[in-house]
Amino acid sequence: MDSVAAVCHTSATNVKWYVSYTQVSSYDHMTVSPDSKTLIIQRVSSYNSPLRCGIEILPQIIERSEVIFPTLTYGPSSVLIRSKPRNFNGILPAEMGFQVEMECISYSRPEFKYQWIHNGFLLNFSEKKLPS
Repeated sequence: MDSVAAVCHTSATNVKWYVSYTQVSSYDHMTVSPDSKTLIIQRVSSYNSPLRCGIEILPQIIERSEVIFPTLTYGPSSVLIRSKPRNFNGILPAEMGFQVEMECISYSRPEFKYQWIHNGFLLNFSEKKLPS
């Protein structure tokens, strides 16, 4: 996984960082620079968005920057195939003439590209739901 660095352009010294709308500090996979103007996230994931910085202008009064949504690419992950009737050990029992439904579910960015193979042949269909 990659890292991302965000810089808060301000002359203030009391910068605070927010990831997914929650204030963060240096811990685990996040590091705030000594001047607090840079946030580095190691092993960035889709859970590390959006980002924003803020400065405390008075005690308990924080002026926040615009929200930034980093462009992240990830996956595919959590690939799941659903079928009706249900499959058993990769075998989908169905009788001739009966309706069969198959759907591939996955999470990725950019969006996952689907390929279906039947009896060793690539089907000319690339949607997540295989028509019956």
